[in-house]
Parts: sequence; structure tokens; C-alpha cells
Amino acid sequence: MAIGLRAKNLGSPINSSALDFCPIISPDKKYFFFTSERGFADQPLKKKLTYDELMKNIRTPGNGLGDIYRIDAGVILDSIKTEK
Repeated sequence: MAIGLRAKNLGSPINSSALDFCPIISPDKKYFFFTSERGFADQPLKKKLTYDELMKNIRTPGNGLGDIYRIDAGVILDSIKTEK
């Protein structure tokens, strides 16, 4: 990415209420990668979880302990171009 660009909240589904960080565009400019600590319990749960459901959620991606996400970089690059 170009030096001097300020961080911008891109809204859902990229930015969340959790800690989202480490944005990077792949060298071929096809993908945008970022990490996020979003999890299954970021919002109030619709129902109480059983012990087995809780353990399943804790042991899978989206548990709030950090995951890597990838999206089409065109979404980000288009956003940067409109700022200039």
C-alpha cells in the first residue's frame, strides 16, 4: 500500500466491533488479507449454548482468538482510488 494513507473503517464485513488489524494486499494485488479477533460471542447470543456447543465454538475459527481473512483486493483498491 502507498505510504501516507490513513486508516479507514471499511465497515462490514471487513471491520467489526472486535480488534481488526494487520491489513495487507498480496503482491499480485488480487487479495486483501487482515486479521481479526471477532468471535461467536461478539453480539448477544440468540440462545444459551450447551456445554458441547460452547466447546465446539471455542475450538473453531471465529472463536475470538484471532483468524486470518481474505477478500478480493478490488474492494479495497477501489476504495483507495475514490479517496484521491
